[in-house]
Amino acid sequence: MSIAPIEPIGEPALGGPLSARRTSLGNELLFALIVAAAVAALGAPVGLLWSVVAPKVELVQTDFGPYPVDGEPEGYWADDGWFIIIALVTGAVVAVAAWLVFRRQRGAIMLGGLVIGSAAASVLAAWLGNKIGYAHYLDLVEHAPKDTRILRPVKLRTGESSLLFGFIPWVRGTMLIQALAAAAVYTGLAGFHASPTLRYETMPAEYLDPAPAAAQPHPQGFAGPAGPVLGPPPPAGDPEQR
Repeated sequence: MSIAPIEPIGEPALGGPLSARRTSLGNELLFALIVAAAVAALGAPVGLLWSVVAPKVELVQTDFGPYPVDGEPEGYWADDGWFIIIALVTGAVVAVAAWLVFRRQRGAIMLGGLVIGSAAASVLAAWLGNKIGYAHYLDLVEHAPKDTRILRPVKLRTGESSLLFGFIPWVRGTMLIQALAAAAVYTGLAGFHASPTLRYETMPAEYLDPAPAAAQPHPQGFAGPAGPVLGPPPPAGDPEQR
């Protein structure tokens, strides 16, 4: 007679559901951080693109400093308009890319990584776009002769970023557009997904089509020429009586 080994009480078995869940959570956090860093780095090319496509406000040097050539320049608001357009497109693109590439990490954690990375990208884009040509602009403002035409670098007027209590980063205004676009697109894709877990391999059984039932043998039946026939087989005897 053999006795089954007794497992110690209170110690979870290795590789159990809890361990698997912790591994899955750590995997999702890792990939969310990677996505956040990659999206934040996109702020550099976005800022360069914004600086190129947004119209510049043209100033003219006077005895009292530079003044706009146009009495009511639209370039001040065009800077914000172009920034919003680029942010909307970028947010939608990164959300779709994250949805398609990181299929096994879909969920709220990945959404958080997209939002944080997009907010950081907007901060970087706004800062870099303004700094491109800014030193040359200041030099012309200080030393350019009268009637010199000066192009003002792009500047975001409806967005702001700072540190709360000196160490907590926060953004508001236009700098949140990319994050809002990424969140809206990613959430929309999740809302139309067939599985509540957002992954086909972990789709609950009740969401799957029921498997066809296997053919069961008929009780008290026998196999005839045309298939299973109900009832007991006919008695042996005269073929005419069968």
